[in-house]
Amino acid sequence: WLIGGRRGDRPSIPSDLSQTLGEVEAADVVAAVNHLSPALVVAEYSSTAPLLAECDVPLRAVLLHDVFALRARAFADHAIPPDHARLSVDQEQRRVAAANICIYASLREKATLSKGLPGQTHIWLPPRVATCDYPEESDPFAVFVGVRHGGNTDSLHMLLNDIWPRVLDQHPEAKLRIAGEICEAVSCPPRGVTLLGHVPDLGSVGGPDAIGLAPVRAASGVSIKVANYLGCGMSVLASPPALDGYDDTLSDLVQIADDPDSFADALVALFKNHTLRRQRARRGVRELPGRLDNRDIVSVLSSMAMRAGAVEKPKSEQNLTCAS
Repeated sequence: WLIGGRRGDRPSIPSDLSQTLGEVEAADVVAAVNHLSPALVVAEYSSTAPLLAECDVPLRAVLLHDVFALRARAFADHAIPPDHARLSVDQEQRRVAAANICIYASLREKATLSKGLPGQTHIWLPPRVATCDYPEESDPFAVFVGVRHGGNTDSLHMLLNDIWPRVLDQHPEAKLRIAGEICEAVSCPPRGVTLLGHVPDLGSVGGPDAIGLAPVRAASGVSIKVANYLGCGMSVLASPPALDGYDDTLSDLVQIADDPDSFADALVALFKNHTLRRQRARRGVRELPGRLDNRDIVSVLSSMAMRAGAVEKPKSEQNLTCAS
């Protein structure tokens, strides 16, 4: 659809995620891997993980950015059209059965899928912390950032239809900036809302007077926007599902609101309370790097690689991190 110039309506399943490769392409991938004789091969689980069983490699890892069975369940619970092929948890476990290491984007999904795979090593890969320069002084404004997929579209519709009118009733001068591909989902922005489109530098909409919003209903994988907001010096207001992928790692850095009324009330309070807004923002950007570091996964990969004789013990963790 993208290559064709976006002609016609966007399809309900806009990508090939969760679709496995065709027979010819799969054979080519396996042949290429085995020709290289690598010490470690990492597969994207939804499309290429089934090929791991045919790869003659000492260490096989799979990167799970989403567990689509849980994504489909969350979408169905809120009557959101699926944006991927539907799979069961059993099907997903079979796809990754040949891996030695399962690397998860989401702690919640790690807990779910690992129960049926006791013989493998399961590890969380936290999202990379986005750090950026941002303005220190400005008038307060809210921010919603996202690519266009079913979960983000549903979140934005809830924000604009259910939350934002309540905010304007209490705080008529409130401002909301929407950034990213998700702007395509808005045909007529309400009062106080600005569509920015693609923003090359998220720091331009960050800072301690910006309030990052994540009103998520159907969660899957990990909500990258939450970490990005914190890393760009914003205070953050989110619904509980937005933090599912982090478990309790970020809970005390983010303000939680359960429903549109409480979300709107909390947002208005942040608009009006300069001190609270800035305290939350500065604590978040200060503590985030220590909460989302890669020490665990570096330790696991280095230990397994050394046992396989693939690498010498690194001189420093930083050298290993760069090599990874």
